[in-house]
Amino acid sequence: TVKIAVSATEVCAPQVELRGLESLLEPGGWYVRSGLADASGRPIYRQKQNNKFLYFWPSQEGWFVGDNYLSVNAAVQAHSNDGTRSECPTGTSDWSGWSSHSWTPPFASQVVPMEFLTDSCEPRVEVLNDANIATSTMGIYTKIGSTDFSGRPIYRNTKNFFLFYWSAYGDWCVGDSMMTTVNLKLQSFGDNRASCPTLTTPWRLRDGFAWSPHVHVQLLI
Repeated sequence: TVKIAVSATEVCAPQVELRGLESLLEPGGWYVRSGLADASGRPIYRQKQNNKFLYFWPSQEGWFVGDNYLSVNAAVQAHSNDGTRSECPTGTSDWSGWSSHSWTPPFASQVVPMEFLTDSCEPRVEVLNDANIATSTMGIYTKIGSTDFSGRPIYRNTKNFFLFYWSAYGDWCVGDSMMTTVNLKLQSFGDNRASCPTLTTPWRLRDGFAWSPHVHVQLLI
């Protein structure tokens, strides 16, 4: 019998999604194999939206998310707790995240192969709020003709605000750039990874430096 060694880099999913850490904002979301591997042959993944790394650390027997895949001491945001020494991150669960000054208890979390959706969303949606404020972010949003990494559409209104999906949050957002969540104006907060913006609720609107609890936002077809 001839046995052929196959490295983890070859068998692990090329793109994965870390789910269940949406409340921590940065560590979750979409990761792509970077082309690098550690000494054991396990792949190192790079996050597409917040530029973190997903990597295995042998002495800790777990997978980590941080700014530097060569360390578990520098700006680590999350780690798996199951101690299974999984060859691939998709074999992990029960992740903890760094929040303020301590590690959270394990979340009901998992790493799964990235889902790619077929765009079935409405070509146009209308955004309204009952206080008639932030008018530049309201109105008709139309698909710009392209989709994001997951297959979800990207929309834009006449004031050049974008309606787009942000995988680390599991939410749809409105902002002046679809490449960042800095200066967001609107955000759904169901963390439900809705395939279309009209399928998620509720929404919140930023009023100054905080999310307003008093303004009701609607998306209409």
